[in-house]
Amino acid sequence: MIGLVERFHRSWKDCVATFMADDKQNDWSGWVQCAVYAYNSANHSTVALSPNELMMGRRLRPPNELLRRTELTEVGELPQYHERLLAAMARGRVCAERARDKEQARQARYYDQNVRRRQVFKAGDRVWMFNPPRGPKATKFMHQWMGPMRIIEPVGYENFVLKREDKNGRAELIVAHVSFLVNYQSPVSLLPRIADDLAAQLEHEDSSTSTTDSSDKKAKSEYNYNDGRPELFTC
Repeated sequence: MIGLVERFHRSWKDCVATFMADDKQNDWSGWVQCAVYAYNSANHSTVALSPNELMMGRRLRPPNELLRRTELTEVGELPQYHERLLAAMARGRVCAERARDKEQARQARYYDQNVRRRQVFKAGDRVWMFNPPRGPKATKFMHQWMGPMRIIEPVGYENFVLKREDKNGRAELIVAHVSFLVNYQSPVSLLPRIADDLAAQLEHEDSSTSTTDSSDKKAKSEYNYNDGRPELFTC
């Protein structure tokens, strides 16, 4: 629970910081309402809906929609509006629970994979860095590992600055996450298996992202956001 609170505090500070001036850091109080609007209207990755959709049954209108409106829309009779609102909120809860369960399963799978191969690195260690071949000219015969590389220093969030030692001439510095690093003393015979695991994980994350994006686009195309009425979510 403490981790969730700390994560929210970090997200909230980042949200407020985007509105603040670069030359001064004392105007945050004037941007709180803007940050609240941005936070309440943004879809959360865990539930795939915005806080306003879960609490109010519809999303917040962006300022550009308010500027383009030329007429007012009546919500209709109160009983019918109340019925639609309850249906939209109930459906939103079902969609949020499904998205939450799916995201928790993905996070658990990612955590288990990382725990199994968790390694502790420090400045001066020599490592291999996983570098999957990408692009139209990439083939299965291309090298998947770069190295040896020496860790220069940590830069936060489990990222490290690496210096290539396999090239002559000017030193090349690279920033990489710990999940892409393997101790240089590890048996070379294990590198192909580790590379396959990392590639499968990256492919799974890419497919999950594309599926979520396509589902969001399909759902949004079925919504009518312009009338301000409760929307029946699809999931």
